[in-house]
Amino acid sequence: MEVKVVNCGIDSLVIGFLIAEYRNAEAFIGLEKAKARAGEKLFGGKGSSVTWFGKDFVVSARGTKGYEWVLENADVRVCIARQAQSGKVYPEVYVSFRAENLWREGHVGAVREFRGWLESWAVVKGDRVSRCDLCMDIQMDMPRIDLAQEAVTRSRGKVEYYEKCEHYVSGRRDTGYRMGSGALIARIYDKSLEVTVTQKQWFQSIWSANGWNGESTVIRVEFQARREFLKEMSVDSFLSLCERLADIWHYYTSEWLTIRVPCGDSHRDRWVVRDWWLVVQGAFSLFGQAYGVLRDKDKQYQLSQERLMKQAMGVLVSVTALSSARFGVVQGSFMVRREVQERLKSDDFRHDVIERMASMGTLSGPEKTHLVDAAVSMGGRISSVERGNRKEG
Repeated sequence: MEVKVVNCGIDSLVIGFLIAEYRNAEAFIGLEKAKARAGEKLFGGKGSSVTWFGKDFVVSARGTKGYEWVLENADVRVCIARQAQSGKVYPEVYVSFRAENLWREGHVGAVREFRGWLESWAVVKGDRVSRCDLCMDIQMDMPRIDLAQEAVTRSRGKVEYYEKCEHYVSGRRDTGYRMGSGALIARIYDKSLEVTVTQKQWFQSIWSANGWNGESTVIRVEFQARREFLKEMSVDSFLSLCERLADIWHYYTSEWLTIRVPCGDSHRDRWVVRDWWLVVQGAFSLFGQAYGVLRDKDKQYQLSQERLMKQAMGVLVSVTALSSARFGVVQGSFMVRREVQERLKSDDFRHDVIERMASMGTLSGPEKTHLVDAAVSMGGRISSVERGNRKEG
């Protein structure tokens, strides 16, 4: 059976933007009027249309969870708070990006376009990723998975087995599986069937561009992660998410969940990984460059960083004292600060950081997948990620 990757990326993305101030408070009068119209019987409480800073939206009659205005269109759902407090309470602008927008523009393009529009009417201080659904679409038959036996996860050095699992069947046909709950959920399901039911045929064009034969079943492997888990993977801002996508996928498919071939060994983590899951694991480089980032569930990162920072400050004090003894405190401090800044900006420093990240992580060295990133950015497409067949048993 041929197993081919025909798509991968972010299918759902929610970001909170921290706003220092709104550039034109009077502009919200238009939103307030539209919101009032939306509540009138004429509109049936379903919202009213408004053009705001050059974009068309439907404004809801009610706000939600502390947000005064809710705007929606085909690309995004935007929740806006009345007051800007630089995110002290919660992000003032909370945005859910639609799947079609993400796949059409790419997650970087979609966020860049939205942020450019946002900055036309608000001073953006930063952003926080609240949810990210990472997925991979594979041309293959729908697998039959014995959840009690084959789904194995490794957590903090121990092998555990999912209690919260669901198996979906339509008639006699297996349609999907769901594993986990809360901050991290995995789904494996028949995406080609879902596309037909939900009339999202535009997915078929994406698959065809990446080698889908137009007839075979397409299976989606998807992981839904919320902020609690993302923080453990050192993801806070959208930029940090983009930098860690490959590492996150590697963790999902090699540590958190594996699909294996049952055998007599009592240690399930030693069972052979199924061929099609090896394809899922091996394609992590399609998400970008991997650095070996580890899941930081016990906040070991903060402790290590604090310890290293104290050591670094001690060295800087010694260097500054040595320079000051020769040139004076003011001039000596200035010279050290300038040299440190120049070194931090150098290519050699960035290369050394990447090498050190790899040695501290789970990978033997940084993957050279920036070549894939460059090819895709120039219009290249995924052809396939394949493995030969192997008998299981």
